[in-house]
Amino acid sequence: TLRSTTWYTRDAQGNPMAIYTQVRDTGDVTASELPMYGSSRLGTLQVEMSYQEPDTIQPTMFDRSVGRKHYELTDHLGNVRATLSDVVIEGGAGLVPVVETRTDYYPFGMMIDDRHGLADDAHRYGFNGKENDDDVKGEGNQQDYGFRIYDPRMARFLSVDPLAQDYPSISPYPFAENNCLSGIDLDGLEYYYTADGKFLAHDKKNNAVIVVDNIRIVERVKENSAEITKEIIPVNPEPLDMDFEQFRHKAATVYGESSVGYKIESREELFAIASVHTRNKIAYGSTNEQAKEFKKTEDEDRNGTFMQVAFAAVINAERGGHDYSNGATMWDGAKQGHFPESNDDASTGKWELHRNTMGWTIHDDHYKSWKQSVNNKFPGYFKGPQHKTATVNHKKMKNKGLQRLESTAQFGLTIFWKVRTPANSKPPEPASKNDGAPSEKKRR
Repeated sequence: TLRSTTWYTRDAQGNPMAIYTQVRDTGDVTASELPMYGSSRLGTLQVEMSYQEPDTIQPTMFDRSVGRKHYELTDHLGNVRATLSDVVIEGGAGLVPVVETRTDYYPFGMMIDDRHGLADDAHRYGFNGKENDDDVKGEGNQQDYGFRIYDPRMARFLSVDPLAQDYPSISPYPFAENNCLSGIDLDGLEYYYTADGKFLAHDKKNNAVIVVDNIRIVERVKENSAEITKEIIPVNPEPLDMDFEQFRHKAATVYGESSVGYKIESREELFAIASVHTRNKIAYGSTNEQAKEFKKTEDEDRNGTFMQVAFAAVINAERGGHDYSNGATMWDGAKQGHFPESNDDASTGKWELHRNTMGWTIHDDHYKSWKQSVNNKFPGYFKGPQHKTATVNHKKMKNKGLQRLESTAQFGLTIFWKVRTPANSKPPEPASKNDGAPSEKKRR
């Protein structure tokens, strides 16, 4: 018996923005839930507001109440493992949120008996983050994947793949090709990249970025329609904590800040800049010509070029991979090495001269490498000192008499710095003129 009807309002990307319920017996329509989003769904807000025609809406004073927000805790495959309320209670470690639902799953999504619990109102989303359709087969026994319905008890979709004849070795029913430990079944709504920065696929409906080992794309005919859709099966998916616009901007910035504008391609330089950029967001190369060209290039056209390496560098940095900068928090290019030691100016009028405003000390191998790299590209250009004590207190910095910058790495035309504390930035004492020579007293 039909007890109620549910409607969804969605944004341009297909994300539910509000969920309405109409009770069959009374005909009353209620706005029951509002999903909450960051770069992905964070949880839901229960509102239970009666629907009114626009001309009957009266001004209302709204009070904030707690207990209506339900925040999702998900695992690496997107499974909703628990939901937390915005209500906090006193616990052993202080104030802790109220746990409203908890769920453990068998490998293909069936809930484990005695290892799940629910509050009065079950959470709408579960395995793989998909919406449960509990009205049909009971709690957690059927899910809506957009184009197909899934039964986690059987680990099978309920509709046959119309293109099954093209894949005779694969059943038309299984979930993620039976790879439940590292695979998830999606709607094909994400950007997919490999760890080496290669773009694989996107259907232009969602801005999430997923790093995978590989993907398989299966074309399916939508039920009761001639429309052909694509289903993406990712292998070992790992979402990045950013959307595609942020991902592309970071990669374009890393690319723009590198020496590629001078026809020098250094993989280590890109990886080092990307690592520093996670700690220091200041980067003026985000708007230069190289960065603009990066952003204008189509996704597929970056593959096989040095632009692909910029994506790989960002992925490495965001996943906590090897830091080629050796913990640096700043970097400088060839222009900082042009001015001789006798120059004590704070800036050129266009950019700050760090050897005079912060002071620096460069390790022997970094200095030799930086000088050689710059002079190989611009003969005779490099004139900078290996060690220089800050000569001025510039703006709000009080660095005069100190050497705040210490080199940590050098790649391409770029040198990388860590900023030392003032207490550790004093230059070494000059050697005494009598060092190594007998004193007057001894000569006598």
